[in-house]
Amino acid sequence: DLDILTTYTLPEGSVARLSARDNAVIVVGVTSLHILDWTSNELQLRASYDYRRDEEGYGWDAVLTDGRAWFLNNGVGSNAFDGSLKGKGVALAPQTVISVTLDRGEIQRFVINEREGSLVANPPAVDTRRHVVVGYDSAHGVVRGYSYSSEPPTLLWERAQWHACHPIVLEDDGCVVLNDFNFELQRDEVVVVDVMTGEEVARAATESPLQSVLFGAPGDSNDIYLCSFTHVSRIAWH
Repeated sequence: DLDILTTYTLPEGSVARLSARDNAVIVVGVTSLHILDWTSNELQLRASYDYRRDEEGYGWDAVLTDGRAWFLNNGVGSNAFDGSLKGKGVALAPQTVISVTLDRGEIQRFVINEREGSLVANPPAVDTRRHVVVGYDSAHGVVRGYSYSSEPPTLLWERAQWHACHPIVLEDDGCVVLNDFNFELQRDEVVVVDVMTGEEVARAATESPLQSVLFGAPGDSNDIYLCSFTHVSRIAWH
């Protein structure tokens, strides 16, 4: 009947989309990761873990896997989108994938780009079968893949690529689907990348003249659907 059962007021705002695992709600706030438990029709704050450092931008959407929340920092500046996120970042700290263990709040960082002015508006990709996390900087056109099973984590590869939307992991194929905006031709292109090596496996152009910062989805038969502000594109492979 859409009645409100309960509410909980967080100590800060959030620009990230909400995540949930079992009866826990995970919120990436502008400075801290908050975990709330849903019990007996009540929301109760279990823990808050500070993640934000000086000169960092706030975190975006979290991926929940391997007992952690994974998200990218430096989300400030996406409101300046004018067809792409190129050059729109304002953060002074490096672009980083942040992982926070949900049980103890232990934080691990994977640097994607050390330059000032980095920016993202979406989550990273995590391949739990191969223990690889892929992050990106949409303001400078950098993508990196790290092995997170080693200590310290190992940088596996880096690509110059203008990705800004939700990545999609093809776990059975060992690949990740990313976008690459072609500024010369003014069109968004879809690129399938080997998650272990960063090598390009396949590429297809969409008709979108805008860089996608939106959500894609896997299809039912070796295909994916990708959205921009102007087009929905179906990409299939054989």
